[in-house]
Amino acid sequence: MPAGDRDVNVMADSDSDAAFDAVIGVNAFQFAGDPRRALREAARVAHPQARVVASLFAAPERSQGTAVHEAMSALIPAAQADDHAPYALSAPGHLEAALTGAGLRIVDRGEVVCTWRYASAGEAVRGFLASAGGARAVEVAGQRAVRDVLRRTVAQFEDPQTGAVTLTNTFRWVAALRV
Repeated sequence: MPAGDRDVNVMADSDSDAAFDAVIGVNAFQFAGDPRRALREAARVAHPQARVVASLFAAPERSQGTAVHEAMSALIPAAQADDHAPYALSAPGHLEAALTGAGLRIVDRGEVVCTWRYASAGEAVRGFLASAGGARAVEVAGQRAVRDVLRRTVAQFEDPQTGAVTLTNTFRWVAALRV
């Protein structure tokens, strides 16, 4: 789609350089097989002066969701762990360096705290099974093993009165311009 078209479908014309007014990846770039390449691609398809915005987990210790990621990752043998690295760009300066390396100029950054709330442990388990990490763990270890690990892990975040599960997570975001 040409720049200026407000009904943007990212997949519509991804072969075109400078095709988009903005490229936004919410909790996405870090899950690409090669996150830096994905950011370079975002820069390539953004027109000059377009914004590229990326958000991802802050440092692992700042998010309770890390316990869930680690529990599921523990089910995957190191030999099969491949490129799943949800915190690869999380350390301070890493996302900024990757965006700058993609030819972008950093214009803003910040953090946001997101609370994940589930009505019950069962709802939380279903939600995490639907994530990329959940699907990956199921593929390697089987659904029963992943469900069991998730039940044990989310129990620490369960309210004993209501049964609701709440995890507080910090995400970083960085906005950059294609120059």
